[in-house]
Amino acid sequence: MLALAVCLGLLSAWRWYVEAQFLKAASVTQGLVVSTTKRMDSAEVAYQDDNGVNHKLTPGVKASSRRYAVGEKVEVLYLSDNPDVAKLNEPMQIWATTHLLLLLSAIAGSIGLLTYKKIITWGPLVQKRLKVGF
Repeated sequence: MLALAVCLGLLSAWRWYVEAQFLKAASVTQGLVVSTTKRMDSAEVAYQDDNGVNHKLTPGVKASSRRYAVGEKVEVLYLSDNPDVAKLNEPMQIWATTHLLLLLSAIAGSIGLLTYKKIITWGPLVQKRLKVGF
């Protein structure tokens, strides 16, 4: 579990680096919400890049408390060299994967540490005593 925690921690550091590079290279534009889900926690957004080409964005991550309305203007971050790579300018849209990996790393690390200190035992670590009679 400790090895898993380290791997997840390294993966979250890599995702942080990738997202930071995206933010550094991203251009900002205004988008228009064209449709929403039933709960209005995710939206399809139409936006134009610097060249005036239209694009649509459907975020893969739903907002935690954000609600969208059709016709609402939102900020969109996109890469100038590849405008189809875009995200809404909101923390959950940008950092959700990084935070999820950090959380899983912390959980795995906690379980691994508690197991290492023998505070909890589980799975193959539970030893059974064998009685051998003579």
